[in-house]
Amino acid sequence: MLQLNNFSTHALSLSSIRFSSHSTAKRLLKNYIFPEILPKDCEEQYIRGWGPGGSCVNSSSNAVLLKHKPTGCFVKVHQSRILRENIKIAYERLKMEVDKHLNGENSYSVQFDRIISQIEEKTKKSSQRKRQTMAELKAEGEMIREINREKENNGEEESAMNSNFSNFVFEDVLNPRDSAKFIVNNTETNLIKINNEGVVKVAEIICNSTLTEIGQLNFDECEFHPKSANKAAVDWIFFMDSINFSFWPDEVINHWEITHNGTTQSGYFGVCVAINRALENGIPLTSADYMANIDEKIVKEIFQGDRAVSIPLLNKRMEMIQENGKILNEKFGGSFYNCLLKCSNSALNLLQLIIENFPNFRDFAEYRGRKVSFLKRAQILVADVYSCLQGKDYNADFNDINKLTMFADYRVPQALAYLNVLEYGNGLLENLKNNKLLKCGGEEEVQIRGFSIEACELILNEIKNICETRKNSINSETFEKLSNFTCVDVDVWLWLWRRSNAQKIEESVPFHKCRSIFY
Repeated sequence: MLQLNNFSTHALSLSSIRFSSHSTAKRLLKNYIFPEILPKDCEEQYIRGWGPGGSCVNSSSNAVLLKHKPTGCFVKVHQSRILRENIKIAYERLKMEVDKHLNGENSYSVQFDRIISQIEEKTKKSSQRKRQTMAELKAEGEMIREINREKENNGEEESAMNSNFSNFVFEDVLNPRDSAKFIVNNTETNLIKINNEGVVKVAEIICNSTLTEIGQLNFDECEFHPKSANKAAVDWIFFMDSINFSFWPDEVINHWEITHNGTTQSGYFGVCVAINRALENGIPLTSADYMANIDEKIVKEIFQGDRAVSIPLLNKRMEMIQENGKILNEKFGGSFYNCLLKCSNSALNLLQLIIENFPNFRDFAEYRGRKVSFLKRAQILVADVYSCLQGKDYNADFNDINKLTMFADYRVPQALAYLNVLEYGNGLLENLKNNKLLKCGGEEEVQIRGFSIEACELILNEIKNICETRKNSINSETFEKLSNFTCVDVDVWLWLWRRSNAQKIEESVPFHKCRSIFY
């Protein structure tokens, strides 16, 4: 459901509106997601057509009375003499009625009418204003030309922005890839640099990996991930990535970990174990109904760690679970799999659906006067669904998975710094070694995340170059794997590599600490 509480926020001035108010309203609401109307929830009656005052106009029962049993909403339709046409129209109209019943002021029809009124009001006010003088118009034109010249000098052509997200839901926010480029190209300090020699070195390491090591990047290779490729697995992934953030302890003694079935795990894998343990005990943890009504006591029990240590940000995780469960029920029939069905085999469509409908996935910040995005949890959710179902469910065979970036968290940047891909300035490195808590959205934190995304882009480009120059000497199966590598694969490789070398990395380069629900 796309909310347009303030029409002006979409920066559509009167001069830019070239179509009718109705066309504009439809365009602004093109990504609106209606509640799903299932035939099993509807009661159909076929009745005689009616005329003025309800009088019958024919003797055949080709008019339709359609009722939505869960809400009580109903519609009557006799627009055609063909029954199946009337049924089709009735379902469309009922969808609007149910939407209005459930979403009220934020429903499609109410937003549509509100946009029309705002356009008409703007048009009315505009017609009352005097035309600008030629001198004012000339000055305005010169100002626009000056702005364009300045953008060109900064290497920031608007036509290139959001190139991979041509219909990015939030028009004033740069997508993650363009955000990274903007951050890297607009630094006024020496906090971080990208070392090209380090980029080449890491690309070489990845290319020299064995096929077995590369295979570990597959979702189902992890013993804690679902082994099925179905709706239940998708709902497991959605639950996991709803709380996939901030696992590091405040103190070493408060390190959160879980022991179950003879294995002790922490961080991401620890949460996997906790989810699986709950499901094994008959708790329907990943169902939308259970999520929406979960309370603090249950969350604390499910994620209770060894030595009675609580998982960090326990209450925040509870809020994320509750909020996302309610949204699934209200908009998507109680399952994230229904979101997948709406994305038309596109990773970007699914990504945009997530950030439009689930507010706690909106990983945004402001930097140098521009709104930037990283979307770590949203992108990893898309990638996990793809990796789990790829080749097993047509709906997840995304044709644009390569458009995703790395997942800007706190572990992959640590690995990049250890491998000399990222070079931290003395001031930043000193802050990290002193365990300084970085401000979310602050310059240090934003630069670490932005530079990490750009660094992984450069590593991927170098991998492609190496593959091209060595295609005759690399094992054919390995070559195929590396040729299809994406930034997602680079991220997962680095994340697993850091985990395998955790101790020596921790002793050398600290990770940046920032308490956030986004990573």
